[in-house]
Amino acid sequence: MKNISRICFFMGLFFILSGCQLNPESTRTVYGEREDGWFQFYTNDPDWHGEVFRSIFGRLNPDGTLIDTTTFEIEVKKVSGNQLQGFGMIFGQVDDGRHFFVNINVNGQHAIGRRMMPTNPLPDDNLADQPITGRGLAVSWADSPRLHRGFNRSNIIRVERSGTTYTVFLNDHEADRFTDGFIANADMNSQGHRIGFRVSVGTAAQQAFPNTPVDVRFRIRTFPPSNGSGYP
Repeated sequence: MKNISRICFFMGLFFILSGCQLNPESTRTVYGEREDGWFQFYTNDPDWHGEVFRSIFGRLNPDGTLIDTTTFEIEVKKVSGNQLQGFGMIFGQVDDGRHFFVNINVNGQHAIGRRMMPTNPLPDDNLADQPITGRGLAVSWADSPRLHRGFNRSNIIRVERSGTTYTVFLNDHEADRFTDGFIANADMNSQGHRIGFRVSVGTAAQQAFPNTPVDVRFRIRTFPPSNGSGYP
């Protein structure tokens, strides 16, 4: 099962880079760019039960400019799937795979965590999400009244960084702030322009495959540095 998530992770990168247009009706798991400009993750494949899909875009905004290392922002919406399963943004990933994430769900909740990705993956080392410094488990959810609740409702997730302090905004309203040295300031400045997407697929008891797929849409919002600061 763990191998499946890694294979699909790299397939996602390939589809993004190649610009493939994928048809959800012709395959059980797809990830790619739609004609309307949204990237789509779609699956009704039971092999994905209990897995987390991650895709990293790298350093570039959609217009080809470098992502500002002090600001990360995406727009996201869930079209179908389990309402409690998380989806959202990976941000600040550095070369060894460490990154932070902000998850939201359809019920109007958010969760913040971090993750260390193995550099030499083995079948059983899909490492668990970690809490940020001084917080509870990353799976703990907080109610977020500024989130738009329900399926097919767009939400904007933005994170602004100052050193190792991060401020999380949901739909332009501050929702949380934390300080965590998990990624050093120098590493973030030199490496941390990577932004990505994240989708959790529920267990067999939580998902109604194949009739109700997990369908999540994403797009990166562009925030290049205004004066050249933030470039490596």
